[in-house]
Amino acid sequence: MTACRDWCRSAASLLLLCTLAACEPSVRRRPIAIEDEGTSSATAAVALGQFKRFSEIDSLPTVSTLRSGHPVGSLAGVVKVDTAAAGYGQRGRGPFPVGALIVQSLGPDPDGPANLFYAMEKREPGFFPLGGDWQYSVVSASGALEAQGKLALCARCHAEAPRDHLFEYGAARPAPATQ
Repeated sequence: MTACRDWCRSAASLLLLCTLAACEPSVRRRPIAIEDEGTSSATAAVALGQFKRFSEIDSLPTVSTLRSGHPVGSLAGVVKVDTAAAGYGQRGRGPFPVGALIVQSLGPDPDGPANLFYAMEKREPGFFPLGGDWQYSVVSASGALEAQGKLALCARCHAEAPRDHLFEYGAARPAPATQ
């Protein structure tokens, strides 16, 4: 009888925990982007060519080094930005102007060569409203485009970002003013 009562109590506790865990507070979320005509990806039959701004990547300043949150494994992410995105990571910055480029190079070691690059380039208003008007690109280590455009998977995740569809974890922040 005691064993049965103990089992029932633990089962009821488990049921209560499961019920509470399923209750999510009401959170206002941005709409999830969907693929549309501007989405493209490379296949064996159709190559996308080179990423046009690939030659700039090595000369861009690094603003952050962190473990990447992208679903490609546990890789080091080195975030670089061009001058139009120079305020990346600073409070109150954004939305960024057309042409702003933010690149995350991914590799096993932040000081070593990259295996892959994820790039976001701000486009003109109306280009991809559900994606924050960013064009997403997946670029190989040689600069070849693996995918580019209005990529639903990228936009879906970046819709949860706090400002201008950007995550800025580990980004450089200005030092607090001293008095």
